[in-house]
Amino acid sequence: MKNLELNGELLIKISEAFNDEVNSTMALDKIAADICDSLDAQRFFMIQYHFHGSEGFIVDEFFEHTSDSSVQPSHRYQKMIRLDFQDTSAMYFDKFSKGLCFTATETEINHMNNSLTDFYRGTNVKTTVLAPVFKHGQMCALVGINDVYNERVNTEVEQKVLLFIARLIEMHFYRHENLNNNTTQDEQVQKLATLGKMTSGIVHEINNPMFVIYGYSSKIEQMIEKDEFNLDKLKEYSSMIGRNVKRINSIITGLQMIMRDSSRDEFEVTCLNKIVNNTLDFAKEKIRLGEINLEIDLLTDELPVECRPGQIVQVLTNLLNNSYDALEASRGERWIKITSAQGNGRCQILVTDSGEALDNDVAQKIMEPFFSTKGPGKGTGLGLSISREILKRHDGDLFIDSDCENVRFVIDLPMLQYE
Repeated sequence: MKNLELNGELLIKISEAFNDEVNSTMALDKIAADICDSLDAQRFFMIQYHFHGSEGFIVDEFFEHTSDSSVQPSHRYQKMIRLDFQDTSAMYFDKFSKGLCFTATETEINHMNNSLTDFYRGTNVKTTVLAPVFKHGQMCALVGINDVYNERVNTEVEQKVLLFIARLIEMHFYRHENLNNNTTQDEQVQKLATLGKMTSGIVHEINNPMFVIYGYSSKIEQMIEKDEFNLDKLKEYSSMIGRNVKRINSIITGLQMIMRDSSRDEFEVTCLNKIVNNTLDFAKEKIRLGEINLEIDLLTDELPVECRPGQIVQVLTNLLNNSYDALEASRGERWIKITSAQGNGRCQILVTDSGEALDNDVAQKIMEPFFSTKGPGKGTGLGLSISREILKRHDGDLFIDSDCENVRFVIDLPMLQYE
């Protein structure tokens, strides 16, 4: 085994990897080979886990890199191994809770004769060095190395490098958490902005069926007052009331879909046409009141997708609002057309309006956060960037059809494939 020294170039490379990558696992993957080489280790890993009462630490996430083809992966097969609390508590309170590393040789681990011994049985590990990773004051992961050839006496350099990596992982967790919180707040701001733009149309859309309900309920009251019951008329009136109640309910359902926090919803199977119709339930009236012609031409195929429907409704509503804003002051032909398409295992909602095609400079910047073609105070500049981010979480995309002579945005999603 070679003599180890603290390598400044390695620390710089590790720092750069965490600065460059959004995902901590990708950062680790980028530097794993260098760490193994510098520390003369055959395995570098990170294990994330959660604490489950008397069952102790339950391993549930991992990263692992082996530097030698003869060294078999170890931790990936131990995803649900349970480490007994009594076996791990001494290690935790003596070392990890103080932010210190834990080092153990094969001989020491075998002498423990407990669940830790079971955890490493068959791995042929001679030396293990572990550093704790904390989140919100709680230990949430371990980063470590294995030497499968030598039992090491002095691991000072290894400990310093691993503790350095552990602190970077903690900073990465914190940064990623703040980024998610900011994104969620931006999405809520955009939802409120979207709803505000639709308010006049929504009020009008609800008032219409309410007026019908009021009219027919008045007719029924008149029948009761005059004691003149006509069964056919009652059926007709109640049917009209029922239809308009359903109409109001569909509008409210659409509003709930767009306004609720759907970021933690489970993905569900639905079809593209249903998403479009749910959106139009509350969005079309504003377009009609603005005297803009709305055309709907959807494929008759179901086009099944697995998604969070509320988020896709939010994206489509934002596109319709943008088209409305762009056409509001136009004196020429004004129309918005919604179509659907499919191909190569994917499906699309296409929103086209009669506006002139965007120039290349605007088209390249329009998805950027805070970029807006609207006047001051008329837009957050977040709508399209957030919409695109939402779709990317669905393995989808939002893009401009540059071949269209008008303005066309395309919502692209993977279509559910039935085997």
